[in-house]
Amino acid sequence: MGGPGIPGDSYWTQQGLDIFYNTGGDVVIGSTPPVTGRLAVTSYSNVNGIVATSSRGAAVWATSVDGYGIAAGSDTNTGISGETNAPGGFAGVQGAGVHFGVLGTASAVDSGQGVTGTANGTDGIGVYGACGEGFGVRGEGATGVYGHSASGSGIWGVTEAAQSGGVYGLSTNPQGAGVLAINSVGGPALVCLGEMDVRGAMEVDDQIHATGGLIVDGSVALNGGLHVDGDMDVDHLAIHNILAVDGNVGAYGGMGVFGVLSVAGDFNVTGNKSFLIDHPADPANKALKHYCAEGPEPLNIYSGNAKLDDAGSAVIELPGYFSAINRDPRYQLTPIGAAMPLLHVSRKVENNRFEIAGGAPGAEVSWRIEAVRNDRWVQVHGAPVEIEKPANERGKYYQPELYGRPAAEGIHHQIEHAGSPLAVPPSKE
Repeated sequence: MGGPGIPGDSYWTQQGLDIFYNTGGDVVIGSTPPVTGRLAVTSYSNVNGIVATSSRGAAVWATSVDGYGIAAGSDTNTGISGETNAPGGFAGVQGAGVHFGVLGTASAVDSGQGVTGTANGTDGIGVYGACGEGFGVRGEGATGVYGHSASGSGIWGVTEAAQSGGVYGLSTNPQGAGVLAINSVGGPALVCLGEMDVRGAMEVDDQIHATGGLIVDGSVALNGGLHVDGDMDVDHLAIHNILAVDGNVGAYGGMGVFGVLSVAGDFNVTGNKSFLIDHPADPANKALKHYCAEGPEPLNIYSGNAKLDDAGSAVIELPGYFSAINRDPRYQLTPIGAAMPLLHVSRKVENNRFEIAGGAPGAEVSWRIEAVRNDRWVQVHGAPVEIEKPANERGKYYQPELYGRPAAEGIHHQIEHAGSPLAVPPSKE
């Protein structure tokens, strides 16, 4: 039952400290009809359109069946600004809807924000959006969503649903980026504390640190630094700077390293190891390959030429670290200019040197030493030659086609992406 009318006004009814508009029409302040909302407020000269504060409940609460609960716009500043000083996870602006939780626009060319939220509490949220079927928060424009924080996270995304992403980025322009991360002060542009799953191409111009693992269905072009603490599984990999992987690297289409590749473990190759350069005789049209020598032992090779003294002898100085990283040296001597039947190693390696004798006085001799690598890594890990395949690789092949077996029996064929295909969020239409 309504209360008494306000004196001189038959459209408003007062009940206690509350007033009610009786006609069911629109209320317009600072403008003239037509309007697009039940309550329309227009302000000028840097004056806020609506200012609402509350010590406990919602300062402003609005619902709509078809339109917007709240629609606010600004030509030069913030469409909607929300602020909370309360601890405990309260939000400056909170919106929930079937399609858009919060939608804000700003028409200024060089400034203004569609939606801005500030939370000063220890657990506050600047902008929070929740949506049952559409987007909790969605941004479009030159920058779809921009997040900045002086001490915490610029943007934080969490999902508990299968086939979904805490943060999802999509670009429909071949020159665009679904997710763009930049760090202007030298730290990682993107840090992933779990597994990072990319379903297209990935280009890194800064630094990315993924502590779980990295899965890329497309190609990876690395111009900055990429550090992966888990396994890395890509189709094509091009590296122009630094790649650090603490797990395994699987590149099934090809891997190009255009800077430095550091491997803190064993480096296994099924095919040949070679260098590949432009052919010096026809660098524009041909390439030249030379292959690595291989054997059942890890050998270090040292060689040089020595001039014999008047007694037909010479002392060969080896690097100062020779004895620290080598064992079981093997010697080769080749006389130059004439045969030297008595040429021999007169003293084996001792204190990183060895001696030769029996040659012609003043003659020249080529020498070569091959020694088994014996640094601390090999002392701890060894250099096995014939090894048993681990349990998960038994019955499978590195190159199944060479043995007439199907590709499904390949060891690397079994490395599958752990994540399910991400669900594409609904479009705005």
